[in-house]
Amino acid sequence: MAKFSKSVVTGLVFVILIATLLIQSATVKADWTMFRHDPAHTGAEASNPVLTPTMLWNFTPTNANTTDQYQQYIAMDWSSPAIVNGVVYIGMNGYNHIHVFGHYSDRYLNIGALYLLNASTGQELRGVIYDNQAFDLSPAVVNDLIFAKTNVNTLSALNASSGLIWSFGVERSINEVFDVGSSPTVVDGKVFVGWSDGNIYALNEFNGNRIWNFTTEKTAMSNGNGVFSAPAVTKGVVYAGSNNGIIYALNETNGSKLWSYATKDEIQTAPTVVDGAVYFGSFDGSVYSLNAKNGALNWNYTTGNRIQSSPAVTNGVVYIGSNDHKIYAINATNGVLIWNFTTGDKVLSSPAFASGIVFVGSNDKNLYALNATDGSKIWNYPTSNGIQSSPAVFNGIVYFGSQDGKVYALGMPTASPSPSPSSQSKQELFSTLTIVIGLVVVVVFVIMIVSLVVFRRHRKTNNLSNAKT
Repeated sequence: MAKFSKSVVTGLVFVILIATLLIQSATVKADWTMFRHDPAHTGAEASNPVLTPTMLWNFTPTNANTTDQYQQYIAMDWSSPAIVNGVVYIGMNGYNHIHVFGHYSDRYLNIGALYLLNASTGQELRGVIYDNQAFDLSPAVVNDLIFAKTNVNTLSALNASSGLIWSFGVERSINEVFDVGSSPTVVDGKVFVGWSDGNIYALNEFNGNRIWNFTTEKTAMSNGNGVFSAPAVTKGVVYAGSNNGIIYALNETNGSKLWSYATKDEIQTAPTVVDGAVYFGSFDGSVYSLNAKNGALNWNYTTGNRIQSSPAVTNGVVYIGSNDHKIYAINATNGVLIWNFTTGDKVLSSPAFASGIVFVGSNDKNLYALNATDGSKIWNYPTSNGIQSSPAVFNGIVYFGSQDGKVYALGMPTASPSPSPSSQSKQELFSTLTIVIGLVVVVVFVIMIVSLVVFRRHRKTNNLSNAKT
């Protein structure tokens, strides 16, 4: 009987393990829903490899092609894209000439735009132009809502079909100038965002009501305590850095501080949380790894200049760029350098990882694809200006914006879902169905095993009774 009980326990453990793997695989979404891919900001995607830099399409704002320079608006830079259900969501930072006293002037008016593009063809599905506003922060697309900065001091939730759902702004005096500081992170029915007033805000995803805010302290740092680091959120904890040089871990529910860690300069990179560690860069030139539970230093690695690039972490390796022109691969466990690759200028773009390839832009005007194992260059794709937009990878295609005013899609043509900016991704529905099937399988196996145990015990009891008689 002991042997049988042991085999039953082993069988149950095996079944639970298989079910867990099924559920984990089912919950991995191919969509790139926000800055750095997901709430933990891993920057990694289980996508087909992009082995050749074939340009599938590039996009230029429609009226930028007009011959009348005073009628056109020019895209100067782009946010990092989100790709959901066959649609690319990307913000533009641009300008146009302004009309003064009956004639056009050489003065400029800043403008911004949020574009929805067909991920397969680059066709503009929708574009919303905002005067005097830059869309340099990445949108997040979750539950059929688009979360984006839409004005100075304003974060909004938009529906692709019906428009504005809600807006949130920070109260200020007439002399105060506040603005949205970071790209939003959306998870667990909440929107987490940094603000230039030194606060990290948690908002209700569906109505924009403030749930809590945490105020970072002012230190001797010259640029105050504004929060330009996109919060990472996982396992009930919010992680974000501040211009005061401190990274914070906060309770997701109420915003209370769990711990903090001070570096020697500003933190504007988005932290990445993987396997119990928090990874981020600082203007002091170092890459840090901290214990996610208590903030204790695991290790730090010093580069040759300040770091504004956010890390991608996968398979035990941290990939990050530095203003010293290099891209680094660092052992996530001990902080030992694995390799570095030198570009021709600063690396402000954040790396993306997919199928053994690291994709990252440089101010030297190139997008690079590097072998994730040894850092060797697989290919580079030149544009006409610097690349600060962080690439996103989806369905074997890498998407990014350049300061030459264009959005690019590189890769081999593949079958993509029909773009639908206002319906739930089929992949999410498939994932949900897979989870349900996995759970059903677990229940069935457990019932079968329990029934078998009961049957054998009953038969053994009957046999003993027959033997006594």
